Amino acid sequence: MQRRIRTCARTWARSTSGTVGVILAVAALPILGAAGLALDYIGAVKHQTAMQVAVDAAALAGAQSGELSDDERTEIATKVFNANLAAETGGKDRVYGVDVAVQDETIAVTATGQRQTTLMGLLGQKKVDLIVSAIAALPGSGQVEVALVLDYSASMNSSSKYQAMRDAAINLVETLSNNRQNRNVKFSLVPFSQHVYAELPASFVVGGTAAGASWSGCTKDRRYPHNVTASAPSDDDNTKWGDPSRGTTWDPNTG
Repeated sequence: MQRRIRTCARTWARSTSGTVGVILAVAALPILGAAGLALDYIGAVKHQTAMQVAVDAAALAGAQSGELSDDERTEIATKVFNANLAAETGGKDRVYGVDVAVQDETIAVTATGQRQTTLMGLLGQKKVDLIVSAIAALPGSGQVEVALVLDYSASMNSSSKYQAMRDAAINLVETLSNNRQNRNVKFSLVPFSQHVYAELPASFVVGGTAAGASWSGCTKDRRYPHNVTASAPSDDDNTKWGDPSRGTTWDPNTG
């Protein structure tokens, strides 16, 4: 009997049948783990991005008014964060911590969260911890000047881009100026295409009068390379604003 057992054992040890199946079975776990790592990492990054969008919105919302108390800012920021995160993730991921700190003329929002893993769980990693933050300055009593440079070239006529730009500019002005009640903010408008409306020293413009006078109108840019330098125009018309060959101002009938 012992001889038969030893013979069977030696025969089994020398056998190579089923080797591929054994190797695949042994390798299955790390293969699945690697695939799960990639899928779970992509999911975690996507959720962290959604959290970042939510904390950005929360910080801006908490800082939007100069008349709020710290508690009111904290309440607004928390509500805005939760609402935005629910919209971004569909409520599938549970955020377990939102911290709002108002200090040093700023509001800081920090959120921590967890995302449950799928295949990574086979390797013992049941969840991924996430953390994001954003800081916004509180409104103060200072003054600010905003310059809007708006493109009205032909390409803006497609897909209602010009109308969208116009509406966005109007909304920005009304929001920052509190419907023109806030006198601490000033705006300038620079429409540009091939021409731009500007006020310049007359001697800087083709056809302008003597030095010391002022010129305003719609003029063409300076010729290269003068349009990429900060040097003042000289007596040479090619260094000045306006096109020497076609005049200084824009004629809508001739371009």
